[in-house]
Amino acid sequence: MASTPPGETRIDRFGRVVLPRRARRALGLEPGARLEVLVGEDELRLRLLEPEAKTVLRRGVEVVVAEAGGDLTAAIDAVRAERLASLAGAARRR
Repeated sequence: MASTPPGETRIDRFGRVVLPRRARRALGLEPGARLEVLVGEDELRLRLLEPEAKTVLRRGVEVVVAEAGGDLTAAIDAVRAERLASLAGAARRR
């Protein structure tokens, strides 16, 4: 297969398309990621679908088992910052 410019790909003889590494990394795509195929008049678009959550029964309680999405460390840091700001504001009002 001849080389292609960055961001461009080709369809192989089996109808498969390989997404460029740069695009996969930018979106955090891993094998098994679900994509929706959208067909326009002269375009083909792929839209990332949310991973399906699975539920299991543990000690009589249904629990969701899923991968954490996004930057978990950043989310925790943001919640901590909000709590600290809230506590600091409450302390000033006393």
